[in-house]
Amino acid sequence: MPTVLFRHAAAALLALAPLAAFAQQGAQPGSTLKATHGAWEIRCDVNAPENCILTQVGNRADGQPALRVALRSTPGAKGPNGVEIAAVIQIDAPLGVFLPAGVEVKIDGAEIGRAAFQVCDSRACIASEPVPADFIDKMKKGNGATMTIMALNGEKAEIAISLSGFTKGFNSL
Repeated sequence: MPTVLFRHAAAALLALAPLAAFAQQGAQPGSTLKATHGAWEIRCDVNAPENCILTQVGNRADGQPALRVALRSTPGAKGPNGVEIAAVIQIDAPLGVFLPAGVEVKIDGAEIGRAAFQVCDSRACIASEPVPADFIDKMKKGNGATMTIMALNGEKAEIAISLSGFTKGFNSL
């Protein structure tokens, strides 16, 4: 299935199902909270405490949970073109998103790229992409990110993601 590697080196959304239970789960069932850095949490697998992600749940304008962003550091990993892959980002959006639109990612208003949805399970539709070091650097230097998803009815939702604590959190992975 083709994916879109991030570029540059790589109204309400009523039609989407609420994610209240999803937000309460944090990262994944079977994970434990290791640390909080600003708006970000480090969650680790209870059976493999060295297996951790940096995560945040973003809310719609009405305060309802709309998606979850998670990053896993991948030191030393290289893509097929030899470019270092600094991390893998996973964006979990609610069922009912328009899959071909993917997730548009902006940092401080500048478009960074788009992540394609690969699969939907019983709780979410998932976009997962390798990201290069310059993407992580932009997150570290940025004030805020915006993730835009589209519902099946064509309505778009822009979900604000705080970058407060991102640098410390990512460096702690």
